[in-house]
Amino acid sequence: MQESNRQQTYVDMGEILKKKNISQRWLAKEIGVSKSSLNDYIRKNSAPKLDPMQMWKLCRALDCSLEELVRDLYPVHLEN
Repeated sequence: MQESNRQQTYVDMGEILKKKNISQRWLAKEIGVSKSSLNDYIRKNSAPKLDPMQMWKLCRALDCSLEELVRDLYPVHLEN
């Protein structure tokens, strides 16, 4: 198996929310989940069960790619 030179990127949702001054309450409402569920995603207490539209809205709100978001929300190694 050949290692990739491609840098693995991810987002830190909690950090982005702070930098962009986005409240968890607003983001939860924007993507259609409870604030409690969003907090669990940020703290990595549970993996989100989001539909494609919710993922798209989350990427837009955080200004990140789907790949970056998935690396943060689902901490698994993604093959290139």
